[in-house]
Amino acid sequence: KKGLGIFGLKGDFLKKEISHDEIDAITIAIIGIFFLSGDYEAIGDLRENLMIIPNLHSKKTPKKVYGFCSSMASSKTKAINYLEAMGYECVRYSSAVEQLLKNKKINNENPQEIRMNINESRYELSRMIYSQIADKNKVVIDDLTHLEDYTFFFEMYGFDFELIFVESSAKNSKKRYVAKHTSDISKDTIEDPTEKNIKLLKNKATKVVQDDSTIVDFKTKELI
Repeated sequence: KKGLGIFGLKGDFLKKEISHDEIDAITIAIIGIFFLSGDYEAIGDLRENLMIIPNLHSKKTPKKVYGFCSSMASSKTKAINYLEAMGYECVRYSSAVEQLLKNKKINNENPQEIRMNINESRYELSRMIYSQIADKNKVVIDDLTHLEDYTFFFEMYGFDFELIFVESSAKNSKKRYVAKHTSDISKDTIEDPTEKNIKLLKNKATKVVQDDSTIVDFKTKELI
């Protein structure tokens, strides 16, 4: 408690009796403010949760990290290409999944086994991606599909991380899907657990972009 006072905090808690848990709560709240402002260090082993401590001499290099997710058959590729043209580096969960399956020697002919391993390995996949971009300042992360994906990168970057959700009308989504798969969207595809997870991610999005326009119009929208 004396340390918090020396640090510069003021309040009644310095003069009256408070519990150890209350002191912990105040300390954690202060560390959270340093984290969100970018004035922090993350120490420890990436294989575990990193410990966040304040850095009073921070010389933060501005970072901007965009995560992209989308409803079924939305053309988010146009938005990602737009950012890549502006100098952003793109990494994809799909590439990390391929590497994970290769590392674990998972049978690619068993869709159920693949889905189970992917869903159980979200944190591992996020760590694989973070190891590629930790020293980058302008990054696009494609293919976020789970709340755990969002949580990981918000914990790593704070407000430097923004989630962009790209959605399209049912009519346009169906048109794109049929063009790619030469068949209509099946009920199983619509009700796939991954699609349900993606809908939950929309609630976390910093921006929701409606992609029902031409590519020329789409590039002129205020994405960032």
